[in-house]
Formats: sequence, C-alpha cells, structure tokens
Amino acid sequence: MKEKLLISACFLKSGFKYDGTDNFDEKILKLQEKYEFILICPEVDGGLATPRLPSECKDGKVINNIGQDVTENFN
Repeated sequence: MKEKLLISACFLKSGFKYDGTDNFDEKILKLQEKYEFILICPEVDGGLATPRLPSECKDGKVINNIGQDVTENFN
C-alpha cells in the first residue's frame, strides 16, 4: 500500500488554477510511483469557482481584482 500525499490539483489537472489553466509539472508524476495522490483545490473547496478572479492579501483580507472580499473563501 502506497503512502498518501495531499497535492494541489492544479499540478496535475488542467483547469484548476485560478485562471483556468494549470501548473502541470512532469516531475510530479514521478511521485506517483511512491505515493497515492489525494488531489485538492483549497480555493474550490472554499466555494470559489474555476476559473476565478485573481486575489491578493491586503491589510489582513483577501481581495479579488474587482474589490470583492473573498477572505471567508480562503479561510
């Protein structure tokens, strides 16, 4: 039985990054030889869509690029 590894879905699945693309990296596939991947997307799990507007931390809050406070989704 392989050890489990929690990994961001955007490293393996297209469309999971905030802009609808991915961060696919061929090197990560090699980890599947040793680990069973458990894919997550914290932002989607927090209720945000994919694709979604880019967001940044500002003054202790997370604000998207049109000024909406999405802090709760990231928490």
